[in-house]
Amino acid sequence: MALATDSAVTISAGEQALKIYESADKLFEMSQVQPIGIMIYNGMQFLGVPIDTIIKEFRRHAVKFDTVKVASDAFLQHLYKYVDEAPDEEIYKSISAVVSPLAEEISQKIADSVLSKLKEGAAPGSKQEFDKFTENAINEVLVRYEQLVDGLEEIPLLPRTDRKSQPAKYRELTETAVKNAISGFAESDTDRIVNIAHKLLRSKHVSRSKTGIVFSGFGEKERFPTLVSYEIDGLFEAKIRLVQTDCCDIDRNGVRAYVRPFAQKDMVDRFLHGLDDRLRNDITRYCEETVGKISEGILGSITFVDEGDASELERLATEAQNAFIRNLNEDAFKSFKDR
Repeated sequence: MALATDSAVTISAGEQALKIYESADKLFEMSQVQPIGIMIYNGMQFLGVPIDTIIKEFRRHAVKFDTVKVASDAFLQHLYKYVDEAPDEEIYKSISAVVSPLAEEISQKIADSVLSKLKEGAAPGSKQEFDKFTENAINEVLVRYEQLVDGLEEIPLLPRTDRKSQPAKYRELTETAVKNAISGFAESDTDRIVNIAHKLLRSKHVSRSKTGIVFSGFGEKERFPTLVSYEIDGLFEAKIRLVQTDCCDIDRNGVRAYVRPFAQKDMVDRFLHGLDDRLRNDITRYCEETVGKISEGILGSITFVDEGDASELERLATEAQNAFIRNLNEDAFKSFKDR
């Protein structure tokens, strides 16, 4: 079993990257008595506490674990210590990281919708008509987002039995995050946006502030290595929002070897398969442009007596072009990975 990572970490404020450091630790021993490692990617803090500090404290008191999965469960439960100690400011930040981009997006969509309709000449005459006009525009946007979040799968929350869920406190912090993120026309429908944000927090949506945690190694009863990975992304009513992203148990009768990229996977895919998503997109775009030009050149050099024949040949050329691109994506690229 081998884990590998770079040492770069980006310090950012919201969407803006402020500084990149090249000496960050992302790979740690989980136990002083067992060969189990922890690898971190993306967010390097949990509620304001550096992840490496949390890992080192856990390691000092760690016992032997039968399996890597049991070890990972123990570590994740250990995080609740920091939830209980966290000031409201840090809890607010974790909620805001998920909620604020949504609220800002809704606010901007509402403003765009209202202004667009005004430019189209739909401006009402009286204040009463204007209020009704903006109410309809806002409702159209909010209905779309309400339908969107209603269709999202719920996120698993890390179980805990030692503390109440505190729904009132977390709803208040969510409301504050929404109010701080919206402006203009959207302020009149804060409650609806808060409800949308609340459903988003309950869904499997993860923000850019997520923290990836990978556990891998050998438990006391494991002859072969196991890997299990998660992404954690803030809190919902004092419970950790958690998505399991992978689980692989190497065995002679099952999976005998496994390579898994995390975070930026382009270089791993290119090394393993000779092809990554960026290269694949470049090839597809080049083929679409080239094949299209070939069709245009051939059709442009033919003189048709009947316009219907020209239209039919153009249709057949378009179908052939689409079939080529479809086969490129479904068959040709797949053959690279299967070799």
